[in-house]
Amino acid sequence: MKAFRKILALACVALTLTTAVLSGCGMADSNKTTYLSAKKNPVDVAELKQTLSAAKEGDHVYFGSWEQHRWMDGDELISWTVIRQEVGKALLLADYVIDRKAFEEQELSSAWPTSTIRSWLNGEFIEKAFTAEEQSLLLATVNQTIFYQEKTQWVAESEDRVFLLSMEECAHYVLKQGTLRYGIPCYNVFQTSLYKADIRGVEGVRKAVGWWLRDSGTGVISASSVNAGDGIYNTYGVEMSTLYGVRPAVWVVYDAELLADYEAGKAEPEPNPELDERIRNAKAGDLITFGTYDLDPSSKNGYEDLQWYVLEAEEDRILVIAATAYLSAQMIFSDEYTDCSWQSAELRQALNDRDFLKTLFTPKEIAKISLSTVASLYSKDSGTAPLGGSTVVGPDGYLYVLTEDRLFLPSEAELRTYFSQGFGILNTEYWLRDRSETAAAMNYAAPDSTIKSKDAGETVGLRFMMWLSR
Repeated sequence: MKAFRKILALACVALTLTTAVLSGCGMADSNKTTYLSAKKNPVDVAELKQTLSAAKEGDHVYFGSWEQHRWMDGDELISWTVIRQEVGKALLLADYVIDRKAFEEQELSSAWPTSTIRSWLNGEFIEKAFTAEEQSLLLATVNQTIFYQEKTQWVAESEDRVFLLSMEECAHYVLKQGTLRYGIPCYNVFQTSLYKADIRGVEGVRKAVGWWLRDSGTGVISASSVNAGDGIYNTYGVEMSTLYGVRPAVWVVYDAELLADYEAGKAEPEPNPELDERIRNAKAGDLITFGTYDLDPSSKNGYEDLQWYVLEAEEDRILVIAATAYLSAQMIFSDEYTDCSWQSAELRQALNDRDFLKTLFTPKEIAKISLSTVASLYSKDSGTAPLGGSTVVGPDGYLYVLTEDRLFLPSEAELRTYFSQGFGILNTEYWLRDRSETAAAMNYAAPDSTIKSKDAGETVGLRFMMWLSR
């Protein structure tokens, strides 16, 4: 299971600064240029909550304060961009690099949970940057972070109220389709003698600066970062004792009751009329967009829109399959060899986990994904039963296991039904949910549109299917 979690974490491996200062904590005007606003009054928390409840991704707000330029004339309001809007909470990324710190001063480890920069962000920074009322809005979030130990990649968990983005989050929320979103590169000028940013100067003297991400770098004693020059994240990283840019991120709760109801399954996100219309008008054979994913991590161009073929269009729902298989989401099917099947596979559990769904879809999109009964081939011998769960004998006399899933993989029968001209994808293999006749193996679709089997512990691409409610 540890091996599977390591691969899954890899698979799940994110602000144009044109704002105008408004009074209080109001939203900034993205059509004008501004610099830092001197702190005159604390942020009005009630107004901030109201602003965030109506905010869209890409909107700007003020929250907290920090001394951010060389003049040392007092704290300035911190400007943030909403990079993720969810039910009752919003993910904010600081518009500017607000300070410069070493990732790990002692160079003992580049793991985020034990780093000095994490201690500083969740200690001194929180206490000085936010009032007690503002601190009450900061959501403690469990983060997963990649780190290296003896040349092996691992995943560590930490609970943070303030954090740095991971490489995956940078790709997801900040980079998109080869374009720079939300002001990457980040434009500040650091004065090395004061370790502060001077952004009061004229536009021509401002320079792009790099900033830390929280994953370890692949280099020796390094942490990942975003480059100053091109604004692309750097997997090799920067030596972790280097004084480098800090651009914090926070989850802010603007409606605690609504968030609690949503997490308990008692509330749904507000509808998205454009999304509803897109699904409502879809016909069999159409190609639609739904969700985003990093299709080519090596290009470091962020997440792209996902495309889906509509296979069936019923009155109240549509069946869709991903237009391609995702090599960046290569996963083992299962590390359980005594009863290898879709029903018991770790892959099935992972794909239907809320955290994984959130890496592909917004809450409003997740609300459209139906929980559906899925039949998966278990054995061509109807007398061979799985270790547990519901089963049914199909018209072909084969034994199928029944599961309830939101996201699932295709079966051989579905591929042959819907893709009469061939279902192979060039240079790509992808898992099916059918169990092979060999107990420790599962079937997969080969590039030449044949069905083959492979050890369930090997990594193969994924091609998702799901039912979307109209």
